[in-house]
Amino acid sequence: MSPTSASGNMNKAVVRPAGVEDRVALQRLYSSAIAAAMWLPESRRVADDFDEVTQDELVLVCVNAGADILGFISVFVPDRFIHHLYVSPGLEGVGIGSILLATLPAYVSLPWSLKCVLANTRARQFYAKHGWFEAGRGDGADGPYVVLTMHDR
Repeated sequence: MSPTSASGNMNKAVVRPAGVEDRVALQRLYSSAIAAAMWLPESRRVADDFDEVTQDELVLVCVNAGADILGFISVFVPDRFIHHLYVSPGLEGVGIGSILLATLPAYVSLPWSLKCVLANTRARQFYAKHGWFEAGRGDGADGPYVVLTMHDR
């Protein structure tokens, strides 16, 4: 599948499947995003091995014209479960997450689901803005979470 062009103020960005050549940059982005996640308990702000936590998942990256990875989304396709969506620290709020979600239907059909830690209010607001609905709640290693679903776009 060819890369999908982004729109809006990120018109030089594209979303494409991650390749082996992206693994070092993805680990770096993942580690820095987890370290900056003040909504996580302090003991959980150390990133696991990216390859392990995304094993058997589709990983899409949003890259700029210089091929720098701006963000990524990983999905366990059989369950249509979004496991990770992270944007490079400092680039939050400029549309990268929205671009990743807007591109996802080209790769994974609806419905989708995900878990979002309740303390991550910014992410919960982001998903609400994009039409996600609460489907349940639970407790996990990162704290209480909400299960969100997206059925229609």
